[in-house]
Amino acid sequence: MSREDRLKLAELQERVKIEEAPKARYEKPKGFKAKLSNFFYHYKWQLIGAIFAVAIFAFALTECFNKVKYDYRIIIVANFYLAGEDSKLVAASLTENAADINHDGKVNISVESINLDSGDTADMQAAMAGQVKLMAELSMGEVKLYIFDDAVNSLVFEQQGIFLLEDGAKNYFLLNERNSPFKGTVYEDLKLYMGLVPVDKESLKTDERRAEYEEYEKIYNKFKGLS
Repeated sequence: MSREDRLKLAELQERVKIEEAPKARYEKPKGFKAKLSNFFYHYKWQLIGAIFAVAIFAFALTECFNKVKYDYRIIIVANFYLAGEDSKLVAASLTENAADINHDGKVNISVESINLDSGDTADMQAAMAGQVKLMAELSMGEVKLYIFDDAVNSLVFEQQGIFLLEDGAKNYFLLNERNSPFKGTVYEDLKLYMGLVPVDKESLKTDERRAEYEEYEKIYNKFKGLS
């Protein structure tokens, strides 16, 4: 047998040994820690995804139950932003002797401020965002009571006829030192109006909606009667 034949035979025998070598047997992990480690190794991403989904669901559920349900939403649209203690004073003045519309044992009011002042570039972006929010609120029609200044009235409300009654009368009035909910704030001397969006109460679908609108009317008439 030549040297070349011997080399081929040795190579062939080596291949046979490799093919006949027993395959490693899989042994199940033993013990709780080993099984837990094995499970996490194979299903860690599924487990992380499930935990994340549960966390999101729990957060949404908590927010749903803890969310304040407001009896009234009133929007102030002007060239200033009402916040802090001034906002609390205005809210307290507006809801004095007000009714608990949603019957949760509390009278909660949301006084939201939209600042349309565009004095510089930074303010201009905020003013544009405020305009978008105002248009969205007017489109949805959920907010019935607004407080606003001359600039907003001429640019927005008068052009769209927001506070006009069917006979053309204006459903807003000028706040003054006797009836202003801004007493005690830095804005008490500003020329501001209060307006109620006119609604045909017969068009409201439920008694609850009609009663809600009548409560807004009471606030409006209360301040108007002091003017």
